[in-house]
Amino acid sequence: MVNLALTFALAAAVSATATASASAAASATTPAPASARRKAPVAPSAVVRPALSADSVKIGDVITLTIPLKHAADAAYIMPPEVAGAEKWGDFDILERNFAKTPDGSTFTLKIAAYRLGAFLTPELSLLGPKPVAVQRVKIAVLPTIGADVKDPALKSLRPPLDLIEENWTLLYVAIALGSLLLIAGIVRVAYRLGRKRGADLAPAPPPRPAHEIAYEKLDAIELENLFAVERVKEFYVRVGDVFREYLGNRYHFEALECTTRELLRAVAALGAQRGLQMATVESLLGEADLVKFAKMKPTAADGAATIDEVRAFIEATRELPEPPATQANASPADRPPTGESPASPPPPPPPTSPEGTAARGL
Repeated sequence: MVNLALTFALAAAVSATATASASAAASATTPAPASARRKAPVAPSAVVRPALSADSVKIGDVITLTIPLKHAADAAYIMPPEVAGAEKWGDFDILERNFAKTPDGSTFTLKIAAYRLGAFLTPELSLLGPKPVAVQRVKIAVLPTIGADVKDPALKSLRPPLDLIEENWTLLYVAIALGSLLLIAGIVRVAYRLGRKRGADLAPAPPPRPAHEIAYEKLDAIELENLFAVERVKEFYVRVGDVFREYLGNRYHFEALECTTRELLRAVAALGAQRGLQMATVESLLGEADLVKFAKMKPTAADGAATIDEVRAFIEATRELPEPPATQANASPADRPPTGESPASPPPPPPPTSPEGTAARGL
């Protein structure tokens, strides 16, 4: 019985040995999978030390890590994918990446920040290129924002709510004040203008100048210009004719300057008999002016002087005479009362007589 058990055990051992040998032979003849055939990572050929903006920062501060790399001009280096496209880099957050070519190589810049307190080493980093370059790991201390000299770093009590909307009436008050000043200034200005206008309306208008004074003044001005000396004959007769027409209109109260010669003659004829008003003289003066203006008649300087003399004579003959003075003004100095005294009053009438008094006088 024992021999039979030993026999079965020996057979099992031989069978296991044969199976192992067959598996080893199959493994030797079967090719290895692709993952097993990958090349092992190439060890970096050089190590470069980065420059830190600060090796001790407060939590959340930005740290600038600059990696200067010198290489041939035709060589190209890049960051590995785990850094180039990641937001986390070990214990740090990557905020920004920059790359720049330099005359003697390249410069890689990483801006990182840590949000945990402590001392941290930068993760391993190798720049990929013709010959991988390892970046030396550096230690960065992240300190709390509260300094070590603060004895009680407990949180302060909450401040009361802050009013975001605050009522401020200053601008309204200023606007009301300016508006009131403008309103008062406007009222004063209107009142002043109304007062001036009312005063002008109440003031008596100056008496109009007599028509002959205006005409004499304009004729004197025409003579002083000596228009014949500068061969402005037509202008001379036009202006003398306008003075004559204006005098007729002012003297007899009608719009003479707006009338044609024919209309003016009809208006003068309608005036009837007036002192010194001669239709023949009016027709002669107006006709002479029209001949010079429209028929191009060329009178001499003597003719012009005679025309002005004729106009003056007509004005003198027809000008408005002053009103006769009052009767008191015509009295002789002997009949006038002394200055400051009133004229003597007539004697009082005799008292009435009664019949008894009459009878007594008759007796």
